[in-house]
Amino acid sequence: MAPASAIPSPTAEAIAGYFAFCLLPHSTYEHFEMTTADWAFVISLLSFIVSLSSFVWNIWSKYIYPKSQIKVRFNMMIIIGTFDHRKILSLAATNFGPTDTQLTGVICRERISRKFPYFRRNWQYGFLNSFENPEIPTGSGIYSGGLPKKLAVGDKIEVYLTPLHEALRDKKIIDVGFIDIFGRYLWAPRSDVRKARDSVKAHFAEQTQGSAT
Repeated sequence: MAPASAIPSPTAEAIAGYFAFCLLPHSTYEHFEMTTADWAFVISLLSFIVSLSSFVWNIWSKYIYPKSQIKVRFNMMIIIGTFDHRKILSLAATNFGPTDTQLTGVICRERISRKFPYFRRNWQYGFLNSFENPEIPTGSGIYSGGLPKKLAVGDKIEVYLTPLHEALRDKKIIDVGFIDIFGRYLWAPRSDVRKARDSVKAHFAEQTQGSAT
């Protein structure tokens, strides 16, 4: 086995020669046997390509087009201190950096077909009305709830939705989250959405049972 010092480095001339060899007719190298040095060269060439790709991606993602890491949570909350322990839907987003961003609205996604689920045409998008103060459960449209709002690194925003939300109860809403200034969808975990929808349905049942009695 060749020592480490004998492993060739992938220079430009060596790379050009290797690709020229690959383009030769099959009859030229059908009896060719790869030596240890040849395999070492191929491995070093692949390592060079992987390293170059990783370097380009790091430069692109960190300096040319950095993206903020936004963590979104969606839960049914109980306001402690009210005589009836009133419930409210809470949608919160925290910016973990590395850059600031701006959230413009609360959005949801409904599945309208299970065929080819990754096709955009099988999803329906819509805005949700939210409000900023849980004690005053009223909003003034899709841009309520303190939105649009600039979210600096380390900042958090929390908006609220009514617990008697008919769309969450009746429609096949899979995702709930925010949309930012670049048009990116920032979704809460789907487990959060499933639990919140179950809580909404249970809250509707409690209200129906209470009104019946």
